Amino acid sequence: MKKGTIEAYRSTFGKFTLTTIILMVATLALSQYFFLGDMIGAIVTVAATILILSLIYFSIRYKVDGNSLKISSLFSKKEIDVFQISSLCWVQSFYNQPSVYSFSEIRLRIVYGYGQRIDISPENSEEFIESLLAINPMIQLQKEAIMQE
Repeated sequence: MKKGTIEAYRSTFGKFTLTTIILMVATLALSQYFFLGDMIGAIVTVAATILILSLIYFSIRYKVDGNSLKISSLFSKKEIDVFQISSLCWVQSFYNQPSVYSFSEIRLRIVYGYGQRIDISPENSEEFIESLLAINPMIQLQKEAIMQE
């Protein structure tokens, strides 16, 4: 990677996560329609949910800028020095935690600093990993997925 080059990556959307969201929104809309008889309310519920989730999803970005990994979402921003990253490993989890910047159940866990970690899901993950390794070849890469509860 050339010095001064910024590489931006979007978050990927997991199939399980997408299916769960669709089922939850459909259940909410159908229950509002059948129990309250409110078709307009059901449509507004679906539209508002899609709008809010789209805003959150499209705001998640991962940028490799010089020696920094910049992670941003609608509500927060984080910057990590690539030379502080000690390892990358794949994690499969259906739970979200505060350190998750992802809409996918299969995530790339970045361990950096003194045991800090953050989970992301870059759309072009192989290229993303290569761009980090080009800056810091000392990053350990674990290829097999770890199942989290």
